[in-house]
This record gives sequence, C-alpha cells and structure tokens, in this order.
Amino acid sequence: MSEPNKDGTDIMMALLMGLSGPRASKAWNESQQIKAESFLTMAEHWINQTADENTRLKAEVERLTKAGDAMASSIQFNEEMAKDYNGPTIVHQSVQRWNAAKEGKGQP
Repeated sequence: MSEPNKDGTDIMMALLMGLSGPRASKAWNESQQIKAESFLTMAEHWINQTADENTRLKAEVERLTKAGDAMASSIQFNEEMAKDYNGPTIVHQSVQRWNAAKEGKGQP
C-alpha cells in the first residue's frame, strides 16, 4: 500500500476497495494520528498566543498603574499647594478612589 493521504481519503479508499483487517486498521490508525497531531499543533499555537497576550496585558497594566500613580501624586501635590500648608492635609477624593481601585476595592 502507498503512503497514506493526509486528508483521510486513504480510509475511504480502503473501505471502497473492500480492504479489511490489518491494512484497513493501519489506515484508520494513521488518520487518527494525523488528526491528533493537528489538534496538538492548534493547541500549542493557542497556548503561545494566550501567553503572549497575557504578557502584553501585564505590561500594559503596569504602565497604566504607574501613570495613575503619577496623576494621583500630582493631584495631591496641587491640593497641598492650594492649601499653602495651612491646616491638615486632606487626601483628595479622586486620589482616595484611585488607591481603592488599585487595591481592588470599590469607592471609599
């Protein structure tokens, strides 16, 4: 018998030609192996894409968190400068909300 076809037509040919026993069984096993290899290749590709996307998103979260921290610091600094250091410093409401969001909490 020649090399099996990768598209599974070898099984159909075996059935049409009335092959049975070891030759038909071999064709079936080879086609199942090809299907399994295709599935594994697709799964590996999906896993790699997911890992790449996860890495990209972690970097983006870190970048946005740093930007948010800088913005909160600027807001708080402006709040303190407006009070001209007279009286107690009150944490600005937007800074409180940012800190709560970073901790995964709702609004304070």
